[in-house]
Amino acid sequence: MTGLIRAELRKLAKRKLWWVMLAILVVVMGMAAVFLLVVPSRAPEAVPGMPVIRKPDAYILGAQQAIGQTWFPIVLAAVAMGGEMRSAAFAASLVRDSRRWAHLLARLVVLAAASWLATLVAIGGWAIMAAAFAPGEGAPPSSEWLGMVWKSGLIVATWTALAVAAVTVFRSLGPALGAALVFSFVEGLVSLWEVYRPFSLSTNSTAMLGELSGFDAGFGVSALGTIPPGRATAVVVVWAVGLIGLAWAALQLRDA
Repeated sequence: MTGLIRAELRKLAKRKLWWVMLAILVVVMGMAAVFLLVVPSRAPEAVPGMPVIRKPDAYILGAQQAIGQTWFPIVLAAVAMGGEMRSAAFAASLVRDSRRWAHLLARLVVLAAASWLATLVAIGGWAIMAAAFAPGEGAPPSSEWLGMVWKSGLIVATWTALAVAAVTVFRSLGPALGAALVFSFVEGLVSLWEVYRPFSLSTNSTAMLGELSGFDAGFGVSALGTIPPGRATAVVVVWAVGLIGLAWAALQLRDA
């Protein structure tokens, strides 16, 4: 298993994909930080009615924004795995090899770890902006920072599993990437439905990080809702297990 993970790391390291996507993520997060942190506190007249986000809420909001960039793990996993669809590597490792489960798990681990690292970079960059521009004092305790780290890893791994499952189902980059991105978008919209909201992947991912004590989204829906972090974590774990199971079943059934 260790050898498979090293091989996947070498393959990913040879490509510029991660670095290009990281640069895009930094730009997106930087723009969000300027709009949500800098402008309301430094030029409130430019955005009348926009709430000023104070510390320590500003740090938590940054983590929420980072994990909300679900396009990153989806695109990275779909493109990295989808690029192998036309090669003999996919057929040899995921279709004919008796260790297909190990190959699938190695890909999932490496791709999720790469997306997790990018998410942590985004959280760290936002934290610097929050420290410089958000009014107020204080920061989350160290236990909460550690929670952001492992929770972001679980969330990113779940969205990575979604893309991996889509690739194993469709066996083509275009349909797999499109289906995963559409699911991410539609799932976020459907999460506004109160009946589905307690089971929503996107809503529970955000709720895992806890409540913002002094911030309201202002759109008639709480920024987090009322889902306890422990229950939200359990729901995300169920999603992760289910998506990994879907990927495995797609390999087993399509190539039986």
